Amino acid sequence: GIGVTYLSDQSVLEAVRRAVLRGVDVRILVDAKPYEKSSAQVQSEAVAIQATGAHFEYAPNRFPVYGAKYVVNGHTLVVDTDDFDRAGFHQDRAYLYETTNAQKIRAAQSVFNADWSNR
Repeated sequence: GIGVTYLSDQSVLEAVRRAVLRGVDVRILVDAKPYEKSSAQVQSEAVAIQATGAHFEYAPNRFPVYGAKYVVNGHTLVVDTDDFDRAGFHQDRAYLYETTNAQKIRAAQSVFNADWSNR
């Protein structure tokens, strides 16, 4: 699953599209009201994500700002300090944490699943 505040980076969207075409079950959660993004930007983001074929949901509204920035797939967990947009990957100073630690992966997957089902 992918949990992010904002996802608009074309290379990430293309990677998601290719994964879906390979039969990977990709689920993406994004913030419905990310900071500094207009409703038009959020709508455009939703259309782009849905065009990949991935399952898409807005993060539960129990969070003022979702703020998540991670990818977990059962084998690897990657946590990022920036959004998944062009600036986040090419301009801003961001940090990535990557692990294959099974306990951390299970914990992150549990959080993602709880957010996905709004629990």
